[in-house]
Amino acid sequence: MKKEDLFIELLHHFLRGKPEMIKGLNHITLSTSDLEKSFAFYKNLLNFAPLAKWRNGAYFLAGDVWFCITQVESLDPKETSNYNHIAFTVSEEDFPLIVENLNQHDVKEWKTNSSEGKSHYFLDPDGNQLEIHCTNWKKRIDATKLAPYKDMEFFV
Repeated sequence: MKKEDLFIELLHHFLRGKPEMIKGLNHITLSTSDLEKSFAFYKNLLNFAPLAKWRNGAYFLAGDVWFCITQVESLDPKETSNYNHIAFTVSEEDFPLIVENLNQHDVKEWKTNSSEGKSHYFLDPDGNQLEIHCTNWKKRIDATKLAPYKDMEFFV
């Protein structure tokens, strides 16, 4: 990091106080080999509230936690189709600082964002798939209502 950039970052932290960069849990995504079976399990046995369902996935609320399932070709954790991850909420303001910090420490990115809102997908030292995300389930539902995924139905 250049001295000028470090100074600006330190000044930024001094002026607004050190930010609590991770605000909390954003969502949990699990891969499934059988969407219908998993959808019924989470909806009927665990009483998760369905938000939306489409050809390859579904969104639920588990209490106040956004929970997602995504159908994949292989559940082998070494396969690239494995989409299991935990996402943390960050502010729009802190997002670039966190991404820059991760990049400066050579933290490996495992996926490129292709959905609504700012997201950065990265691996922890043990290879666990993580994400930082700036929006919430309500904004995702609003965005997908404007541009639905294939065969999407909404429950909210």
